[in-house]
Amino acid sequence: MLPRVRELHLTYYGMLADQRGLAEECLASSAATVAELFLELSAKFQFGVEMKHLRVAVDDVFVPWDYSLHDGARIAWLPPMSGG
Repeated sequence: MLPRVRELHLTYYGMLADQRGLAEECLASSAATVAELFLELSAKFQFGVEMKHLRVAVDDVFVPWDYSLHDGARIAWLPPMSGG
C-alpha cells in the first residue's frame, strides 16, 4: 500500500523562514505526523534547530509532535524568538 500524500500549507517564522528562504509554501508530503514532516523538511533544507526548541500549530492551534496531519492542513513552525 502506498503512503497517502497530503497537500499542506506551511508557514515558517524567524530563523526557519531565513533558512528556508521563504515564509510560506504549499507542498505535498506523505508524512503522517507533524514530527515526520519536520524531520523530512529538516533533512531536505538543513534547518539548524531541533524539534524540542520549536512549537508547531496546525490550523491555528498548538499541537503535540505526534499530531496526525490531514489534507489541506495549515502548519506554522514557530522557533524560539526574543524581543521586547
